[in-house]
Amino acid sequence: MYKYIKNNKILLGLLALSLIVCLVALGQRFMAEQGAKKYDVVLDYTELKTMAEQSGHDVSWWLKSFAGYGINKVGLTETSIRSLIEDTDYDVECDEIDNLRKKANWEREYPEEFFELVKAHGYDDYDLILTAEGDFITEFLGNALPERLSSEEKFIIMRPGQGEKLYAYIDCTPDDTLYSETEKYLDSMNKGFKEYSNFMGSKLMELSLGFLPEDVKLIKDAGCEIVPRTLSYAGWNGKSFAEAVIRGYEENGIKPDYLIVGGQGIFGNDDGIAAALEYMRENGTAVCLIEDTTQRQ
Repeated sequence: MYKYIKNNKILLGLLALSLIVCLVALGQRFMAEQGAKKYDVVLDYTELKTMAEQSGHDVSWWLKSFAGYGINKVGLTETSIRSLIEDTDYDVECDEIDNLRKKANWEREYPEEFFELVKAHGYDDYDLILTAEGDFITEFLGNALPERLSSEEKFIIMRPGQGEKLYAYIDCTPDDTLYSETEKYLDSMNKGFKEYSNFMGSKLMELSLGFLPEDVKLIKDAGCEIVPRTLSYAGWNGKSFAEAVIRGYEENGIKPDYLIVGGQGIFGNDDGIAAALEYMRENGTAVCLIEDTTQRQ
């Protein structure tokens, strides 16, 4: 074998070239890891709030306590329609038209002027109707929804006067809808003969709408840094959404070392990742992915 290799200069050259390529690759790997020998413990703000509710201390106390141990990175997920409903005291309601139709005379719950616009647009069971009351939250949603939704043809907003409700309609598709597990109707012999699934929500209720000022202030006052988490979904993740996300980071003074991606991709992915790439290059920001064994987000 040795004699064969010695007499075959081409094979010998290929082996030498392969060895050089391997050494170069290993060298590059070594140099990359030399500059990244660190780790961060990142607190999850939502989980921290849950922990605070079960303890004798508030969120601020826990943030300051962790910061005292050098753990000062906090993952903050931008608020969404669902989190506004479930995790805050703001007066916000939102549901699919499929569920709203189960109530008698459901259309009469909305101003005639607003519902005439909805009818003129045309609606189906997959669409959402949102209401909100309160000066701050109506202003927040009145600004966030037009900025974050990719096309004006997909939503209608009736902006309130002082102390009045905000009404919004969002045109969704079957692909935006989240369903319950499939069930079957049963006959007297306990045999299934028809399958059905209930609407459980919409991706649009999870879409990131920005940071609530009180959350940003609480984290910064505790001496912690924000690691932003933005959830974006295909079909609603274009250039306008990316620009609104970046503007939100800048307005809140958030300049992270890295981003934690959520939803279905990094912001702006519908139009390509140019906006995200430019932002990360300008700010020296890396992107992190989380392996999720439940496969739910």
